[in-house]
Amino acid sequence: MIRVRLKGRLGNHLFQVATALALADRHRTSVVVDPCDLPEVTSDLVFTRLPVLQLDFPRHLASVAGNLLWQRVAGRTTGAILHRRTFRESSPAFDPAVLALPGDVWLDGFFQDERYFRPLAASLREWFGPARWLDRASLPQLRYILDQPAVVGLHVRRTDFLVHPVFNVCGQDYYTRAIRLMRERVPGARFAIFSDDPEWCSEHFAALDPLLVDNRGQPYAMLTDLALLSACHHQIIANSSFSWWGAWLNAHPGRQVLAPDRWSVDGSIPIETKFMAGMTTVATQAT
Repeated sequence: MIRVRLKGRLGNHLFQVATALALADRHRTSVVVDPCDLPEVTSDLVFTRLPVLQLDFPRHLASVAGNLLWQRVAGRTTGAILHRRTFRESSPAFDPAVLALPGDVWLDGFFQDERYFRPLAASLREWFGPARWLDRASLPQLRYILDQPAVVGLHVRRTDFLVHPVFNVCGQDYYTRAIRLMRERVPGARFAIFSDDPEWCSEHFAALDPLLVDNRGQPYAMLTDLALLSACHHQIIANSSFSWWGAWLNAHPGRQVLAPDRWSVDGSIPIETKFMAGMTTVATQAT
């Protein structure tokens, strides 16, 4: 059995679950998802919303451990055993040792590299199928995206990253360069903007005449936004795991993905861990 301890937010969770599922598939065993380290609201997302969304990977591969109390008790009573079987990620760099882990291990880390689950990529795109995450209220936004010949989903993360010493990477100059390049590659492109600061985007990207996606206040807005972002034909992403999954789940042939050339200010996160098919990096600093 593969156990994975969730940490972070939605994009982080998808990396963790995808890595666990790929390892479980290799060993023909099951997965238990442990959300005990998450805030209550996030645990509610994992336990309440994900089953409703029918993440329909095969039953032999995955189950969600729904009893938080049991998980906490198990963590105390079998701590010594779990410690011996736990694989703790030591750095953000790709670690081939993950691919050789046994079929009975507890995963503790972020595992943000497609190489951990690439052999299972086609199945993961089907299982995570974000189109099913949409509710009736978001259908007009989806219709706009699908009715246009080429819509670019542009993701801007600001509120927490602006003051973060490591992740404040993607300024407006990056987006200006990325938009210019995308327009060269995709003539006539329209833009749909996703952000935690839609007011700022409305002011600074007004010239694009974009669809400004703002689902704040809606139940499970983050899932809805991810589904709509991945429905776009192309993406301009931030240095964000949410952004990354929005592009990776894009099933359109010939997709163009523009990403920042740095994932962190200090270079501590290797950009090659973010590579995917169709991705081009764009300078975040003036050259």
